Amino acid sequence: MKHLRTAMLVTALATLVFFTACSPPQGPAGRVVDKDRAYFASSKIWRYRLTTETAQGQRTEFRVPGSAYKRCYIGSAYPQCTQVDR
Repeated sequence: MKHLRTAMLVTALATLVFFTACSPPQGPAGRVVDKDRAYFASSKIWRYRLTTETAQGQRTEFRVPGSAYKRCYIGSAYPQCTQVDR
């Protein structure tokens, strides 16, 4: 029974590390000026992208998780729009 608990704990930790390492890095702060999503049927995976613009006019496109894509609308401030408690 102790080995089963240990195995379950190791599996849970490995899963947490895997999903933490696989999330895209956070993009630069700015106003969201564009959103894009693409579905890849071969792998059944969605890819989400936001484009932000800084006060100096620099635009950057970057990948985001689906939750950030859904919360951030065009004109919102990134990364504040990704936070649940707004």
